[in-house]
Amino acid sequence: MESPSEPQCRTLSPWRGLLITASILSCWIQPTSAQVTIVPNPPFGEVNHNVTLEIRGFSGQALFYTWYRKAVAEPNRITRYTVETGEQEPAGIREKVLPNGSLLIPDLTLSDTDDYHVTIVNSRGDIILGQGNLAVYDGPDTPMIFPTALNYPVGATIELNCSAESNPPAQFTWLINGIQMASTSKLSIANVSLNHTGTYTCNASNSVTGLSRSKDINITVSERTIKPYLMANRTNMIENDALAFTCGTEQEGVDTLWFFNEKLLILNERMVLSMKNRTLTILTVKRENAGSYECEIRNPISSSRSDPFILHVNYGPENIKVGPNPKKGEVEVKIKGSLTLECHVESYPPAQYRWQVNGTKIPNFSNNTYVIKHATWEDSGKYTCMATNNVTNLSVSKSIRIKVIAEQYIGGSNGSSLSGGAITGIVIVVLIGVILIGVLIYIQCFRKARRISKYQLSEKNQSAHKHGEDIIMNENTVHLPGSALPAQGSGSSPTFPEELPKSSYQVCDQGEARTLSETKGEVKMVSKDEVPADGTENRNEARVEVSGDMVWRGEGLLIPVSILGFQ
Repeated sequence: MESPSEPQCRTLSPWRGLLITASILSCWIQPTSAQVTIVPNPPFGEVNHNVTLEIRGFSGQALFYTWYRKAVAEPNRITRYTVETGEQEPAGIREKVLPNGSLLIPDLTLSDTDDYHVTIVNSRGDIILGQGNLAVYDGPDTPMIFPTALNYPVGATIELNCSAESNPPAQFTWLINGIQMASTSKLSIANVSLNHTGTYTCNASNSVTGLSRSKDINITVSERTIKPYLMANRTNMIENDALAFTCGTEQEGVDTLWFFNEKLLILNERMVLSMKNRTLTILTVKRENAGSYECEIRNPISSSRSDPFILHVNYGPENIKVGPNPKKGEVEVKIKGSLTLECHVESYPPAQYRWQVNGTKIPNFSNNTYVIKHATWEDSGKYTCMATNNVTNLSVSKSIRIKVIAEQYIGGSNGSSLSGGAITGIVIVVLIGVILIGVLIYIQCFRKARRISKYQLSEKNQSAHKHGEDIIMNENTVHLPGSALPAQGSGSSPTFPEELPKSSYQVCDQGEARTLSETKGEVKMVSKDEVPADGTENRNEARVEVSGDMVWRGEGLLIPVSILGFQ
């Protein structure tokens, strides 16, 4: 059995000659007590830099170099280097063994800080141990400050902490506005005042690397805001005048905001801010600028708003209107009817109203309405509304004409009325038209009657010669006034009455003028158009109805005799 104190042999790859023998013997030979040390070059490592672990105190001929980390144990082995071949196993690692056995570690990190060991096998087969320590230094990194609050009220306590990655640990100092205040990582200041406003600097340094980094923050110590007051250079504004608001406060380091009707004011081309926004100027005030104005001051820890300032803008009167709207230049009202006139203007403050009728002031009406309760003919005329603004000292007026009309109406969709004169004129025109129609009918009947009478008389004379008979004219043949029939033939002349019977009406029927009987009811009129050869009469009858003073003929024509001009 192997002694527990003896080192265990690690199987080696076969080597030629002496190398193989030396490797086998190294498993059984106890390490010597030669003083071999490992020294970093440079003395400490820096992150992202290189370092060489050099072997100091060995002067013999080495066959193998084996490097370990933390302790000499197989799991901790870094690499093995064979001097004869110049090969290391494993070969594809970051660490490299130099021909003199030193270990090169490139691109250092903080994790490379550790204890390192090396075993050397010399030409006699002795195993020599060496050890050393590598410290990788870094930093410091840029410091970080906590908490991140930058604003404090007067009387508060400022507590700040600074930290930075560094190996070895960094040393810290605090400066306020360039003046050193503390040499620790923590800064505490109680009951701060406005004087503590400024730039706070944390400086971190590494005494080994000789490096330092710093971080600045700006801290503001402010008083809590006090409600400002809002003033205006004018209180009685007239449209188109200029106005300036001032937000009054004695506090410094505050921002000023403006509000209109409880909303953040949006400036237009007529508004200007000045004096660090504490003055608001409206170059030309318009009526839409009337409303509630406020100013607000703010600092990083608080804000306060002023009481509202109510701005009134006086304007007008203008755009006067009087109703109801007139038609054809005037408003009509029926006699004994009612009418209310209304006058409206745009004005602030509200306008004062006066009314005039035909140029005469009416003292009983001093508002914007004028009422006519029971219209009379005297209410026709010109009505004038006058509106006055006592602040702007401006006035405006407008007139309207009122016409009182009768209650009579001419039918129509619009129900419009006609005056008595118009109605009389229409009646006269209708009567004249009826008379003209009667005259035309009379003339036409007269001409037909004369032609037919002449024709019948001639026919009867011829018939009498043939048959030896005397021609007797119908007794009812009309003799028109002022006319006479000439004698025809050699026979006896027919007799005509000098005047027609005085009946109420006469009618023309197919060329004959006949006298109507005064008998009420139905009568017959006979027209002798022609006499047949056998001597019999061919009678064409027309029914005539007599009703009162009017005659209704078969064709439906109603003719008063008085219009026809018969006697």
